[in-house]
Amino acid sequence: MVTRTSVAQRVGAIFTDRSAIDPYLKCPFRFNTETSGNIDSHPDFFLFNKMPLLRAIVAAILLPACLSVGSIEYLEQKFYPEESFARISEYFDGIEVPGNRIILRSDSNARTGHYITFQMSSTFTIDHFKLEVFEFGVKDPTEYIFKPDSSIPSSKPIYLGLTGEKWADKYQPPVAYKLSVIGPDRKALLTATSFLWGDD
Repeated sequence: MVTRTSVAQRVGAIFTDRSAIDPYLKCPFRFNTETSGNIDSHPDFFLFNKMPLLRAIVAAILLPACLSVGSIEYLEQKFYPEESFARISEYFDGIEVPGNRIILRSDSNARTGHYITFQMSSTFTIDHFKLEVFEFGVKDPTEYIFKPDSSIPSSKPIYLGLTGEKWADKYQPPVAYKLSVIGPDRKALLTATSFLWGDD
């Protein structure tokens, strides 16, 4: 997968390493003055002098891709009991404190369950997260929709909780799952799957 980092590194190479895109610059004294008579008129030398312009053109093409490409940084599944989310302040005001996390649950009245955690490399305008889950002994996946209240910055980890009575057993995790990040146009911006999901 192409990431922002790898694209940025390529763009950076254009500005710092001429040989990254100009094979002639690997040996700048390659020009054959015996046949051309004048090094200034040699086509190789013309290309040599025009490289700053070429670098700028290539950078203009690659930079939009660098800014638009995103990814899901990691994808993990873990069981969390209700007490894992308790904070001291909650005992006084009854309000859950998520801290630096974005926490969304399939059953808003239950906290115990299996959570799919991940983080995005870019900040997207998101309509909802879709989680397709295979349960043990069930042939077809069940679809869960998690709708955030506001935009989610890339700096925050996201916890999608499969909670409620069905998911209260620590030893009955989801068998396989697929995560989709859905944009305002109802199209998937990013997708990721667990190891056992297989190919779509």
